[in-house]
Amino acid sequence: PAIVGEFAHVVAVYRRGFSMQIWSNGILRSQVSIGNFPLYSGSSTHTSSVGSYAPAWLDWWRLHGFGAWKGTIDQVRIYTRALGQAEIQSLYQSGQ
Repeated sequence: PAIVGEFAHVVAVYRRGFSMQIWSNGILRSQVSIGNFPLYSGSSTHTSSVGSYAPAWLDWWRLHGFGAWKGTIDQVRIYTRALGQAEIQSLYQSGQ
């Protein structure tokens, strides 16, 4: 869990047809196997987004007990490839 008033380094890695990972402060926190399909953000009308806060009637996640992001997002990077463990840990250690 995030700590109020402290920064967290969060990385999501999506490998289509293989897995999705969530990294926090350089540590792999969660991984799930996924099929070969595009990412969607609670709606089939648009693809994934960063920090979206859709109304409850549009947001599948909130309707099923997951909260939307409430906070500040800073220094976002989007890569055209999946980052590996060494790259993620290096970014965390360098404060990137």
